[in-house]
Amino acid sequence: MRQTNASLVLMLSLLSILNSGCRERITQPHRELSATKNQISSLRFEGDSLVFNETKVAFPSSVEAVEEVLGAPDRTVKLVNRILVWEDLGIYAYQRDESCPIDSVVAEFKSEGYPFSPKSPFPGQVALLNTNISGQTTLEELNTIGFDEKNTEFNSPGAGYPSIKIGSCTIIASVREGRVRSIAWSWHDLAD
Repeated sequence: MRQTNASLVLMLSLLSILNSGCRERITQPHRELSATKNQISSLRFEGDSLVFNETKVAFPSSVEAVEEVLGAPDRTVKLVNRILVWEDLGIYAYQRDESCPIDSVVAEFKSEGYPFSPKSPFPGQVALLNTNISGQTTLEELNTIGFDEKNTEFNSPGAGYPSIKIGSCTIIASVREGRVRSIAWSWHDLAD
């Protein structure tokens, strides 16, 4: 289990540090309807944006833009990169350092047990490719919407990190015991 956790920490850390520096483009939130802070029940992926309830935030994004929707993070963990954690929302986000934009976001349906795991699970569903994803979604269901498990290391049947690339975003699922534990969005070009 420790090897699996270490593999995921390494994979998620690589999402934030593989580039040679910060992206120069930091976007501000798109002002549509305002989401109620700390009551996120739906998360939808749209191109280079995440829509929290009905408020769209384009990524990579400034911390301030994300805080306008989610509120201030409850804590920040500094490892190889900077991880902002929203405890009651089941969400955390990555920055290379304080001067860089947020370029990866994770919704955790079931605790992965990391030092930066939120104390509560993400309470809602994630809408992706006309499919609602939750902690009950299976690996087989992810495969039907195009997630690819070929480039991931599976340590046991029903476990791994299937992914899908949509535009400039790579979406990675953490799957354990045949069910999705978390979904990560990264606007990192892993070829950098």
